[in-house]
Amino acid sequence: MRRLHITFGILVLAALSACAQSPTDAPTAAPSSTPPAISVPPTVSGSAEECPSATPGTLALRNDDDAYCLLYLEGYTVVVPFAGEICLVPGEPGLACHNMHVMIEVSGAEGRSAGQVADALVAEFTELTIPRSTLTIAGEEVAVLDNYPGVDILRLVLIVHDDRLYRLTFMRGFEAGSEDMARADVLYTTLIDSFTFLPAE
Repeated sequence: MRRLHITFGILVLAALSACAQSPTDAPTAAPSSTPPAISVPPTVSGSAEECPSATPGTLALRNDDDAYCLLYLEGYTVVVPFAGEICLVPGEPGLACHNMHVMIEVSGAEGRSAGQVADALVAEFTELTIPRSTLTIAGEEVAVLDNYPGVDILRLVLIVHDDRLYRLTFMRGFEAGSEDMARADVLYTTLIDSFTFLPAE
């Protein structure tokens, strides 16, 4: 009887050992969580027939979420800090959007025109004279505010399309006649001339 108990005990131990070594029972490592990159251009999808093609010295950007596309200069990185915002920064985005040269913000227009949005912005600085002009971009009349105060001297371009407000902010605080100012002028012209609205989905 004692021999039977010993034999049965050995069989139980062997079975437990086999189960412990089974790969199906081995713990699996939890997948690592990697924070989302902030310097990745918006996802490109669908046909790009409506959008301008890149030319020498430029790159194409298409933002399906906010329904627009454009060209910008080589040497800039696209940074996406939040939904509805895109920045163009020179070189690598070491400081995210803090050293941006262009920011594009898209929000609801709430029934306002570009001119009405400009009126409200100018009214915030009644003690200042803010030069104001208009132009046409992608078939829409646009309000432009120059020398707008901020972290730098700014140029604001305000567009309303399909009840969305597109606020384009350009840095203009470079020394007059400098290479930086000349590049800022080319960047502004390239972006404005190529700005295109995508069909609403």
